[in-house]
Amino acid sequence: MTSNPPKRKSRAGGAALEFALILPVLVAIITGTMDYGWYFFQESLVINALREAIRIGSYQSPVDGEAPGACAACSAKTAAVAVAELTSLGFSVTTAQVTPTMESVGDTCAIVLQPAISHVRLIGLVPTPSSYNIRLVGYAQNVSGC
Repeated sequence: MTSNPPKRKSRAGGAALEFALILPVLVAIITGTMDYGWYFFQESLVINALREAIRIGSYQSPVDGEAPGACAACSAKTAAVAVAELTSLGFSVTTAQVTPTMESVGDTCAIVLQPAISHVRLIGLVPTPSSYNIRLVGYAQNVSGC
């Protein structure tokens, strides 16, 4: 008498089913990583461009007759360099978006730049910030009286 072993259920589609279940989660993690990586990369480009603009603007001298603590040349040069730098990096900005102000920091005058630059999402499947929240301060070298 021959005994037939019990038949096992087929497991041929198990791996495909597990992959199909984990795929949406995996895609969300990968696209989220890409979106946030893109955001932080772009933010570092913006910060470096604006830092360079403030550095160049801080060495300008006020025109004779300007009020103490004012420097139109500093603000104009900072804005012009910021627009040029950001445009060369592919951002679409105007001078109005990167207009610096002069503020008193202790007993020194400073150029403050708080731009209004929007962030363009790379993929858009996860919520990333829609703009860059940056505030940069650079001491004005040749301005006094703040």
